[in-house]
Amino acid sequence: MSHRFAYAGGSVVVVAIVLIVFLPSSATTIGSKPSRPQSPASAPVLSGARSLINILGVLRRPQTTADRDPELLSRLDRPWVALLGSPILSSVRLASTTPWGDKVFLVLLRPLTRQSIATLPTGLRPIAMRRLADEYHGDTLGLFDSTGGTCCSRPAEINAGSDWMTSGPGLNTLILVVPDGVAKVTVLSSLKPASKHPGRETAVVHDNVAAFLPPYAVENLGVNRIIWRAPNGRVIKRRGRRSS
Repeated sequence: MSHRFAYAGGSVVVVAIVLIVFLPSSATTIGSKPSRPQSPASAPVLSGARSLINILGVLRRPQTTADRDPELLSRLDRPWVALLGSPILSSVRLASTTPWGDKVFLVLLRPLTRQSIATLPTGLRPIAMRRLADEYHGDTLGLFDSTGGTCCSRPAEINAGSDWMTSGPGLNTLILVVPDGVAKVTVLSSLKPASKHPGRETAVVHDNVAAFLPPYAVENLGVNRIIWRAPNGRVIKRRGRRSS
């Protein structure tokens, strides 16, 4: 599972299972502005992006006015997003509105390059150079909502059920990105790790996104214990302890 970064206001936080780093919102005002996010109108879609498009139907539908949300496009032009990669503007899709009323957008990201790192504020360049040395160098998927965003998901992670983020107004929210063909996602949960009869939270998938709002902290959701179902109810994938 690759490292992924989520950015919002507040101090640095490390979350178990996936490394999620929160940078202060003031970082978006330091130094010079990065280059504008890229659009594939002037450059071909790379193979990494094509692999993501092949498994995420939401990226294959035509872009609409709702996809080009002004607030989202403004956030994509900030330095902390440039630290993730260069957003491909024509790939932006409004995938879902969560149960707590937040819009979820999926965006393809071109990888960091030395040229793009040179446009970053000075304080972010060392972080970017470490990512350039350590991270996957192909196109990846970013997920954004009103609180920030995450990267850098690859097709293998999405197909494995490893692509998720915590987000929203509290500690009890979860967003999953799933490949085509998944209609419902069930996450097994338990308030007591040793419980033999875990609870269940099920969400209907909308444009490759399943969003959960359980009645307890997301740390009690077993994101490694999931069930994917097809539209006819057939189990497509099961991770973790077997359950019907």
